[in-house]
Amino acid sequence: MIKQKRHKTLTRSAILVALIAAAGATWYVYHKNNQSDAPTANATTNSSQPRNSNGRPPRTLAPVQFATAQKKIVPRYLSGLGTVQAANVVTVTSRVEGQLMGIFFTEGQYVKAGDLLAQIDPRPFEVQLAQAEGQLAKDKATLANARLDLARYQKLAGTKVISQQELDNQRATVLQAEGSIKVDQATVDNAKLQLTYSKITAPISGRVGLKQVDVGNFISSGTSTPIVVITQTQPAD
Repeated sequence: MIKQKRHKTLTRSAILVALIAAAGATWYVYHKNNQSDAPTANATTNSSQPRNSNGRPPRTLAPVQFATAQKKIVPRYLSGLGTVQAANVVTVTSRVEGQLMGIFFTEGQYVKAGDLLAQIDPRPFEVQLAQAEGQLAKDKATLANARLDLARYQKLAGTKVISQQELDNQRATVLQAEGSIKVDQATVDNAKLQLTYSKITAPISGRVGLKQVDVGNFISSGTSTPIVVITQTQPAD
């Protein structure tokens, strides 16, 4: 009985060893075939690539960027310490006296020469202009009448109706009237100029600063009451 059990155990062990040996042989054959196929594939791939005179594959060239040559101005910058000074700085004042009626600029605004900055009450200057023009018209009428009288005196001078003294006096009257016309015309021109000065304009182009006076204040002529300061930004020193 004991011998039969030993015989069965040996038989099972032999079968197990045989199975393990068969599995190992199968794995070995499969692994060997895979290794033999890989070199063949690599050899086929390498043989298809072009080769140089030394039998080596050619080197891959690196990409190169290029551009067409052009003629341009290359900016040149210099760094350094310095100060920027405006070419002109103008303090704007009024040339006439009067109440400030309006301001037509914004602080920091860029203005051009001739732009309206402020307005002085123009009514007093309009009245002065009307008076000057009225006086001019009156004196023109006086001159016209004096010339008519002179023409009559010259006709009567040959008839001895009037004396030479009266004729000379009439000539002087005409000359005096002509002088009054010139004075009146100058007064009219001055009144027009004062009326123009009631509009304060920018004397130069530049950037305005802070306003120095508010609407409603009485403005004196000259530098005692500045309106604003204009700084010329182009060009700068």
